Amino acid sequence: MILMTAFQIENKIFLENTKKKIINAFLQKPISIHDLVKEVDTQLHSYEMQKRYPS
Repeated sequence: MILMTAFQIENKIFLENTKKKIINAFLQKPISIHDLVKEVDTQLHSYEMQKRYPS
């Protein structure tokens, strides 16, 4: 899951949710299309690696 928001997110909440693997990435608005595409590509690559080499 990629969290996209215009609001400031509390670091403690973000870290807790990333440890639980609820949030994989965070982008703060305004988001450029370049940054969005780059993050989606990163997440897809990570997903493929997890499928290939499950922990």
